Amino acid sequence: MLLTYSSSARSRFSTVGYDFSKHMYRLQRFLVAGAALFALLLLGPASQFVHTRGGTWQEFVYHGQAGSRPYFVYTPDNYRPGTPVPLLVMLHGCTQTAADFAAAKRLVAVYHAVQATIVHGNLYRLISPRNNSPFSSTETVSPEENQAVVFAFTHSTQEGRRFPLLQLQGLNPDAQYKLGWIEGKAEAGTPEVASGRWWMNHGLRLDLRGDFQAAAFRLDRQP
Repeated sequence: MLLTYSSSARSRFSTVGYDFSKHMYRLQRFLVAGAALFALLLLGPASQFVHTRGGTWQEFVYHGQAGSRPYFVYTPDNYRPGTPVPLLVMLHGCTQTAADFAAAKRLVAVYHAVQATIVHGNLYRLISPRNNSPFSSTETVSPEENQAVVFAFTHSTQEGRRFPLLQLQGLNPDAQYKLGWIEGKAEAGTPEVASGRWWMNHGLRLDLRGDFQAAAFRLDRQP
């Protein structure tokens, strides 16, 4: 279970000398790591840790003498009410909100799911941004052709022009691929699962209109 707190307060601190600051930073990291390890050892025997890939966010507002503060509570999907579990509290300041934190958490999870493909895959330029094109799109396909990740961008459009048809490349024509959205959506009628041949020949159209818009999706090969 994860609790995030939204605040606009900024902490201020000062240090005396570079060496002193460096040693204090190392000491702080050591103490934080030690405290985290101690908490795991302490809570481990008495608690059932929850491991899950999904969950829900709920927004609440705390009211006190100092004022009101919004906060979000994240609960894993497989949490069983009444079961003791550790509570992780995240405090943050500046202008970041709890909703921003939740969005960042989701995007970090997406990054880990496609990182290997982006780093080691084959890059295809589906739509070039050259010659003042208002559209651009890239596709990266894993070396095993098990996953494709597509990014699409609209700089500016005139008269409500549709985003060009995206005909993917580098897929196994006989394999089945499932469409998963990172951001954005496709136009109505786009299948969720289709062959590599369908994605490359028929393609898909993004429901992406307006200026400074973006979309991203992935195709995962099915067993």
